[in-house]
Amino acid sequence: MTNRDEQGPLRKEVLIPKYELDWSTLKAWLDTRFASYNYTFTERFNVVCAGDKYLVYIPEDLTEQDKEQISKLREE
Repeated sequence: MTNRDEQGPLRKEVLIPKYELDWSTLKAWLDTRFASYNYTFTERFNVVCAGDKYLVYIPEDLTEQDKEQISKLREE
C-alpha cells in the first residue's frame, strides 16, 4: 500500500479467506472500495499471507455489503 496524500496509517486489520480468491482480484476490489482514501494496495506493504487467509490493513471496517461483494468475487 502506498499513501499518496499522507492521510495517516491504516488502522484496521481484516482476515479474508484466500479460498478461490487470488490477490489480483482482491487488490482490484480494495483499490476501488477505498479509492477515496487515495491508497493503492500492494501485497508487499499491507498484506500478509497468514496461512489460508490474507491479513489486510484497511482504513475502516468492512461492512456486511463489502463482505458479500468479496464473496461474489470468488464466484467470478
